Amino acid sequence: MEFEGLYIGSDEAGKGDFFGPLVVAAIAINEETVEILKTIGVKDSKKLSDTKIDLLASVIRQKIPYDQIVLFPKTYNELYYKFKNLNHLLAWCHAAVIKTVSEKTGATKVLVDQFTQEPLVEQYLKKKGLKLNLRMYPKAETDIAVAAASILARNAFVEGLKALSDSIGTPLRKGASALVQNQAKELKQIHGDELFPSIAKLHFKTYKELS
Repeated sequence: MEFEGLYIGSDEAGKGDFFGPLVVAAIAINEETVEILKTIGVKDSKKLSDTKIDLLASVIRQKIPYDQIVLFPKTYNELYYKFKNLNHLLAWCHAAVIKTVSEKTGATKVLVDQFTQEPLVEQYLKKKGLKLNLRMYPKAETDIAVAAASILARNAFVEGLKALSDSIGTPLRKGASALVQNQAKELKQIHGDELFPSIAKLHFKTYKELS
């Protein structure tokens, strides 16, 4: 583990998915709660099924201090238009959930899965008046706190995508593959353009290639 004792792990889900929300989650763990996470089998959410993630997420939420932001496409698109940069939007979200968890628990050490070389998370934390011991590196999900945060984020993304799917009566696909592009074309033929701001991330190439 990157840190000893009490520290925060933060991660996101949905940033590479055309449909569905962007979710950022953070949790705080200590020596006691890390044993709970090990016992229930927490690991990087990419290595777990959605069913397993659902079970783990419910245990984590009951036993461990956390916070999450779920930006559904309507809000996401408005914020993206304001920030004009995904990394800035992500850093703003990470700073917000880290601040909440830090205030809940007193944790001052933070580990974030790296998404940019720039010190953006530090900058947004500084704007919130927080000076924390922050570390970022690629594949930080190998750390159990970040892995647990990734499980919460993934679970909220899957639930959000399902809610949007139910709202339009069609199961929306994950990712941004050719299959997603084809589904987007089909949805445009049926519903026109006005559906997309509420179900999809409009800055994606997937959307630009529809017009």
